[in-house]
Amino acid sequence: MTSTLPEQIPDPNPHFVNQVTVLDTAMAAVRRARAEGHQATVVFGGGPGIGKTAVALMLAERARELYPDGRLFARLNGDLDDEGIEAAILGDFLQELGEGRADLPDRLDARRARFHSLTKDKRLMVLLDGVVRAGQVRMLAPGGAGSLVIVTEAQPLGTLAAHGPATFLDLAPLEDTAALALFERVLGETEVARNRTAIEEIIQLCDQLPLALTVVAALLRRFPQRPAERLLRDLRDERRRVRALSRGDDVSVAAAFNLAKSRLNDTALACYHAIGSQPSSGTWSAGALATALKLPEIDVEDGLRDLAEARLAEELTGERYLVRDLVRLHARDTDPAEPEERERRSERLLRHWFDGTVAADQLIAPARPWRARFLPAQRLVVRHADRETAWQWLHRERANLRAAVEYAYSVGEDVLVARWCVVLWPFYESGKLLDELLATHQLGRAAAARLGDAALASLLATQAGFAHYLRREVDEAITAFDSAVDQARETGDRELEASAVEGLGLALHTAGRISDARDQLSRNLELATAIENPRRIALARMHLAKALPPEAALPLLDQAGSHFEAHSETVNAAKTETWRGIKHLEAGALDDAERTLAHALAVMAQARRRFDEAVALEALGDVAASVGRPELAHERYSEALTIFEDLRFALNSDAVRGKLRAVGNPDE
Repeated sequence: MTSTLPEQIPDPNPHFVNQVTVLDTAMAAVRRARAEGHQATVVFGGGPGIGKTAVALMLAERARELYPDGRLFARLNGDLDDEGIEAAILGDFLQELGEGRADLPDRLDARRARFHSLTKDKRLMVLLDGVVRAGQVRMLAPGGAGSLVIVTEAQPLGTLAAHGPATFLDLAPLEDTAALALFERVLGETEVARNRTAIEEIIQLCDQLPLALTVVAALLRRFPQRPAERLLRDLRDERRRVRALSRGDDVSVAAAFNLAKSRLNDTALACYHAIGSQPSSGTWSAGALATALKLPEIDVEDGLRDLAEARLAEELTGERYLVRDLVRLHARDTDPAEPEERERRSERLLRHWFDGTVAADQLIAPARPWRARFLPAQRLVVRHADRETAWQWLHRERANLRAAVEYAYSVGEDVLVARWCVVLWPFYESGKLLDELLATHQLGRAAAARLGDAALASLLATQAGFAHYLRREVDEAITAFDSAVDQARETGDRELEASAVEGLGLALHTAGRISDARDQLSRNLELATAIENPRRIALARMHLAKALPPEAALPLLDQAGSHFEAHSETVNAAKTETWRGIKHLEAGALDDAERTLAHALAVMAQARRRFDEAVALEALGDVAASVGRPELAHERYSEALTIFEDLRFALNSDAVRGKLRAVGNPDE
């Protein structure tokens, strides 16, 4: 046997960027193991294409001087899970250490014993890439305490820690600055600066995945005559994105995902293909996938956990899973299901999310009449235990609901889209999710127009008008309400007309057109009285009071408040109290104003109506300023401003800032 110094580990990628914290942690673990007198084991984990091998090679380079007796490398690739690959690797290691081929033992355990004996007194580095089982690490680790084992996971190796100290480090996608730095290293700073906008979008479309970014950078360098915009067009097209990032087996996004996918069991594989279904925002629950696949939810839960272990999904809180875009597109591209079955899966997903929205609307807005008017009675697949559960479900599925509406519109499900907008309104309005409300309602109004349904079109125009009104986009609100009024009159429906006229009056009031507002809100009360709906009458009284002087407004507010209190409409009763307080303030009855507004604020805070909280806080600030208490006024205005800014209500925020300037800062 001759003595040799093995040098198998490849050089690190010269374009390697980022992972500074991860590498510093890994080096600290290496030094700590040496100081404590035991073998160092560092395990890098993360999804396919996240850059585990690149980080491992960089660690090997950093730690090179600490291990002068040689560096061994084996790529397991996660595709062989038997003793054959381990025996072959040990045979290669032994030959690198000077053993002759003819002298190699045949049996795996004998090769392991020989390797252990040869390395027990050495300071050796071993890098194992793509490990499937913890047993492979134990089998291929050197003997003695002076060596370092660097591991990249193909599957989670948590049980490895049970056999000795090991440091586990999970990798995350590159941050934007590091991703840009990668392009600068490959292409040069001048080229990146020239194509900065396109490259920044490319980074997002690649999910900031190092492997994908490396492919793109290599393509741009190899074909300098092709502008970044051309590649960007390919990546924007979901049908071509994965293919564009898979130009060869050595640097291929598809190959990395195929390898991870190959280890899935049947249930996990079914879940994987289903996550490529439309619609989805990329976050999944077992319930949604179980509906799509028509499988028991408990089986789907196991499948999702398997996907998370394969790093094809990320487990979030609340038993939800995130699937990044590139994974979703690969799942779709490799789905063997026939187009008809894919379509049926998508239809079942739409039904799941639509039913969940309807069931939630029944709990959070039980008195709202439009659900019964525009949605036929049906048996719902999804149910919620109570109002709080319904709210939680809506918030969890928020992104999926928007994606579902957009998908339904794209496939011509106009009735479904318009109805969905009807039942999404209470959730969007109460949470002041106005961007989403307007985005979905743009589709809903177009769907209603395609259907030629003037009644639905009127209601959705009214709902969109209120969103503009709440955002203080007064001109847009007036335009939407005018359209809603015309469409309601076309149908001869007084209830729809009353809702549209009410919104129009409120928008005119905000615009400072008090006389026009009073006319419209008076018309609203006339319509409500003719309809003979006590709740609508109470709402019309409350709104008309806003445009009247205190002596005329307060009796209307008393009548409206009595109705809401009698029917346990807590929020509307508190809204009435807020306006009663404002009218008391206008009349100079400051004690009554403060008492009424304080109670309204407490109710709104408990109901988590943040916009209404801010309105009450601003009015309480006005009261404090009127009685000469600038410190309290400043406190109330500041609280109101925080909420308005959080909710992105620019006009309200500007108005409150003006009041803050007027009272001054008591701390200065």
